[in-house]
Amino acid sequence: MQTHRGASPSSTAIDPPATARIERLGRPAAVALRSHVRWEVVAIFRRSFYCRSRGGSFVCIAPVSLGSGPLNVLYRVPEPIDWEATRLATGAAAISDGEVLRVAGACAFSLVGAETWIPATPAASWQPEIVLQNLAALAKQARTRGVRGGLQALLPVLAETGAGLAWTGSDPSPLVRMALPGIASLAEWLETGLAPPQEHAPVPMSAVEALIGLGPGLTPSGDDCLGGVLVALRHLGASGPANRLATAVLSRAERRTHDISRAHLAAAASGEGLAPLHAMLSSLCTPGALDMRESLSAIDAIGHTSGWDALVGVALAAAIVARVRAACRDTSVAARGAGPEGGAHRP
Repeated sequence: MQTHRGASPSSTAIDPPATARIERLGRPAAVALRSHVRWEVVAIFRRSFYCRSRGGSFVCIAPVSLGSGPLNVLYRVPEPIDWEATRLATGAAAISDGEVLRVAGACAFSLVGAETWIPATPAASWQPEIVLQNLAALAKQARTRGVRGGLQALLPVLAETGAGLAWTGSDPSPLVRMALPGIASLAEWLETGLAPPQEHAPVPMSAVEALIGLGPGLTPSGDDCLGGVLVALRHLGASGPANRLATAVLSRAERRTHDISRAHLAAAASGEGLAPLHAMLSSLCTPGALDMRESLSAIDAIGHTSGWDALVGVALAAAIVARVRAACRDTSVAARGAGPEGGAHRP
């Protein structure tokens, strides 16, 4: 559930400057601002606001402290801006010429010289044992964090097993209870669909429909979880399941969730999520990266529960992909070592 937390109590709300410099923006946002001229303000929060183009693209205008992401357009100004306290209103017009985004005739954002943020290159080579070891460390450290809500309580067990039905905690919240059947079905599909001969097993649409739009907030918990699964599958090289799941998710998202969340899901379908998710995936694939506390703090800062909900999806996918890849490798090694009648080759 993403709600964009407010500014700190000590921050001073001011009217936006006439022009602010954009320091960094996501690749989809950069393409959209170059491609579409007419935009409209569609959602306003204390720290940020969203604009939608007439072509249906979305960008999120926010301070650099919000962090990089595919839709984020990050500015830097001397003092924090409380957008809810300004004269900016939903429905206000904005215009982009590819170099400057002018909003409601009251403020402008210069795109000249802005860095285009691109997530870290997906892991080309990674070891299943390393990922599983790091997931176990993630589960252990996640248990030390207070549960904020959303699907966060599922993280430790999914990081350790990847099995959606292996709930061993206390009585789950209503949201977790509603999510469990969909997560279990999705986990079963990944388990079978990642290994031959079931690589092309159809996506269980009941699982997608159970999760899309599940939960409150700007990006519902179920959407964030599915987005995390998609980003992790792309990062770990499971392009086949990622393609099939992306098609299923985006087809159902059209009617089951709102347009801002659909935009985030579209970015996740191509493998792009918020920067802390990519940092966590890189850590999971890195030998010896057992201290996840800093990464978890960055995850915790995303929305109200959005970071945790997306991390649940990452843990689910990573655990299953690593376990299936390890099993397939072991089977392949055993097959190569067997003779024509099943016995071992002799020197």
